[in-house]
Amino acid sequence: MLEEAFRADDMYKRGHNRPLEGVPIAVKDNIDVVSKDTPFTAGTVGLLGHKSRHEGMLWRERLKPNGAICAGRTVMAELGMGTATKNHFFGAAASCWDPARTAGGSSGGSGGAVGSGIVPVALGTDTAGGNRIPAACNGIVGYRPTVNRWPADFGLRLSYTMDSVGPLALSVRDVIYLDQVVTEQRPIPCHDIEADNIKALRVGVPCTGFYADLDPHVMKHAVKAIERITSMGLTVIENDDGIE
Repeated sequence: MLEEAFRADDMYKRGHNRPLEGVPIAVKDNIDVVSKDTPFTAGTVGLLGHKSRHEGMLWRERLKPNGAICAGRTVMAELGMGTATKNHFFGAAASCWDPARTAGGSSGGSGGAVGSGIVPVALGTDTAGGNRIPAACNGIVGYRPTVNRWPADFGLRLSYTMDSVGPLALSVRDVIYLDQVVTEQRPIPCHDIEADNIKALRVGVPCTGFYADLDPHVMKHAVKAIERITSMGLTVIENDDGIE
């Protein structure tokens, strides 16, 4: 990592200020990144001693050429199966806010690393909450791109039809910026979208279950967010229970 950091610093001084110049990014242990002496185990003892020989398109063509530095591997639920990162071989990942609680899963190590300030961004994978659950457990932002929006050859997958690699970061702005670098697509600001097109956008609010016994502080901000989305003209679809 230090060698890469010095190289990035030298390029920056010579005017090669790439978008992610010198940014350390932690990488979940099922994502292929070729780095000296860095293992690739996907959180299972069956792959102890294994190292990446392939570098996925995400790192090879999107992140590394733009100056990003691999800050190392993060612990994960074994083979990506679990909503809590309790790995019997490599240890558990605890929430950065309360060590007695889980960092979530399956990308718990990535979520904890960002939430605790070790790195500004980390990569994780999401099948059914793998990035979003650790984001919630660590007070950060987890993004699950639509399948194949980000390069799909990222490494070991739990599901070839559902898995998506994506970032965990400290803010929505950082996630938007990373998505722009990876996809080479600029987001369209809401104020540039015509009124008729805004109304065509639908936002689903799954009230059942998610709002049962919800902390009043969280509820307050959730309701405010829904009200703001509605005031912008987007179509909000709630299930039958509604929000009180």
